Amino acid sequence: MAAPPFWGGDLNVSELLSPVRRREGLEPEIRRRHSGGLAKVGPMQTSVELKIEDPNDLGPIFQKVKKKEFSREAEIFKALGHPIRLKIVYGLLMVGGCNVKNMQECLGLHQATVSQHLIHLKSKGIITSTRQGLEMIYTVSDSWAKCIIENIEKRQAESEVHE
Repeated sequence: MAAPPFWGGDLNVSELLSPVRRREGLEPEIRRRHSGGLAKVGPMQTSVELKIEDPNDLGPIFQKVKKKEFSREAEIFKALGHPIRLKIVYGLLMVGGCNVKNMQECLGLHQATVSQHLIHLKSKGIITSTRQGLEMIYTVSDSWAKCIIENIEKRQAESEVHE
């Protein structure tokens, strides 16, 4: 059975959902093909368990996917989709708040470049600014962005351990 393109490959469900396995009460494992053979599908773990009784009846799953609205999340990913903006958000999370001059010196970029990235992040609601005297202090205000940066940092630390 071919899976939808966004699932990342062909599902090999028939051999795993045999009547014997179901009769014995074993949980079906959904696997997908990749270059090295079969691998468990598992990068997207959820707290909701979906049991597929009939591999030809994926309607309930498709309906759940269709109902999901990821507009805000997509906007955040787009806004963070530039290395400089990722560095800005990462740095702001590290220090708690910063002005453009300090960011410019830290990143080694022109003030205009940093300002353009800040405008983009601010327009998406990822950062906010407050005036302190003559300076604008920028801070991260979006919890999704904080979570993304924390996960990037965690993954980078894990990959450094394995090198």
